Amino acid sequence: PRGQAREAPRGPRPAEAVGGDAGPLPNRSALNDSANASAVGGPPGPSPHTNSTNADAANGTAGAHGEPCLCTFDVDRTLTGKQWVTKPACPANEVYRDIYDTAYTRGPLTLSQVGRSFAETFCHKCHVGVVTAGDVSGHRSKERTKVVERLSASGKLLSTHWSGPAGRSGQRRSCQGVKVNSPLVAGCWDGTKHHAVLSIVEWYKSQHVHIAHENVWHFDDRWDNIESFRGTGMNARQISCHPRVGGIGLCGAAVHEIVNTKGLAACSLI
Repeated sequence: PRGQAREAPRGPRPAEAVGGDAGPLPNRSALNDSANASAVGGPPGPSPHTNSTNADAANGTAGAHGEPCLCTFDVDRTLTGKQWVTKPACPANEVYRDIYDTAYTRGPLTLSQVGRSFAETFCHKCHVGVVTAGDVSGHRSKERTKVVERLSASGKLLSTHWSGPAGRSGQRRSCQGVKVNSPLVAGCWDGTKHHAVLSIVEWYKSQHVHIAHENVWHFDDRWDNIESFRGTGMNARQISCHPRVGGIGLCGAAVHEIVNTKGLAACSLI
């Protein structure tokens, strides 16, 4: 066992050992939701939507009609990678030795490629937010400051206030019924993050930004946080597909994984 993981899951966490148990796998119908799913344990293939995605980013649109869009991100193993791990496994990651990250194995904050910048993706012109099970190392932490800095540099962030169960404390619980007052939400149990994303959409509406559910994308390394979006009308994509450590990502999100394909997408076994 890893010891002192800081996210509160709905069930037991997978063991953090390379080549360990990958956890429950999505069924075939779930995998069919995406023609662009990447392989667990093998390098992700090129996205068939790369060209259209780049064009959308240049035009500031989420799709063909140019409506407002929203990208929300998990933090641990999405905007971050495993502490200390850079090349050769994660050559695009960057270690911040002066910022302590309490997630999983603990250590210096290590941002993923997307955590450093997603300005090359369609999310650059979207409103952005965070929904995470952890506390991003707590109220007024250096980690939160760095995450906000990078989000603001890469996308449209309307508030730097943190809300949710762990907004000001280390509490974690289901985010069903939780009302948020910012797009940065911490402390949502895995499998309940879709409730927080819906609340973020409502918060943006209160700021006179109306975002259709079909123009919302959530990016997360855990399958249970993707599957829970089924039936919401929103989109969710599993990232950090290669390499993986048990049932979670190792390097965090890569830029090529941030695409505006509609529906749900899993890291599929080939």
